[in-house]
Amino acid sequence: MFVDPRLDKQQVLQHMQDTLKKVLLTKGYRWVEDTQLADFQVGFGVAMGTQMSDEQILAAAGLVPGLSNQGVDPKKYDKGSVLISLFKPTAIVGQSSEMVWRVLAQGFANIKDMDEVKTRFDGLIDEMLSALPVTHAVQ
Repeated sequence: MFVDPRLDKQQVLQHMQDTLKKVLLTKGYRWVEDTQLADFQVGFGVAMGTQMSDEQILAAAGLVPGLSNQGVDPKKYDKGSVLISLFKPTAIVGQSSEMVWRVLAQGFANIKDMDEVKTRFDGLIDEMLSALPVTHAVQ
């Protein structure tokens, strides 16, 4: 995770985890800590500010972000990138997981207004996961 030094990395991590859980729960998925019981594992990456270039994102994620900054005031807005991936669960600790789904999104936010950032971020995560089917898992 690459987070602008003006942000608290732990707060960004916790907010991302909370938002992912909330969105997945609304789609009928259950959150389990034990990877042996999981149908899939969720991974994510967040880059805020200029810490990671589009070329680095392409190399790491295999997806092309392609967000234009034309007409955007770089003094007011910072670019943010979010990658969400789903993996098959691993049976052996340390074994790499097979990725089965991923989505990448980028946007601009005024990181000086964290209420705005959180609101836009939550909506973005919901939109990114909209392609996942609703499930009727037993709760």
